[in-house]
Amino acid sequence: LGAPWCFATVELMNRINVVDDTLDAFGLHGSGGIAGAILTGIFAVDGGLIYTGSFLLLGKQIAGALAGVAFSAVGTAIIVGAMKLLLKLRIPEEQEVGGIDQHTHGESYHSPIKKYPAGGRMTESESEESDAVC
Repeated sequence: LGAPWCFATVELMNRINVVDDTLDAFGLHGSGGIAGAILTGIFAVDGGLIYTGSFLLLGKQIAGALAGVAFSAVGTAIIVGAMKLLLKLRIPEEQEVGGIDQHTHGESYHSPIKKYPAGGRMTESESEESDAVC
């Protein structure tokens, strides 16, 4: 159940494109952790909803997941705030468009077959074109 949930979250995050999450860290680790916590409250043999009919463990698991989300959000806000005071968080646009790996290391991380637009995400039509080349 966890893998399809993570896949669906990554697909959703990539489609709405509100957050710059190049490595899909939230879609995989964030949503996977939340799903795992909640599913534990449902499927646990000792106290889970299915085996005991009690919502107690499920409620605790949901509360724990929400506490983890809150802790991560506050911690991230503090870290990003401190970083903003000390350095720039974004690279110049011309380096982003050309690829930071190319600029910094003189080589590209991405496949030479697949062409990535500015922002690093390949669109569906570009993906279909590059798949035809492979």
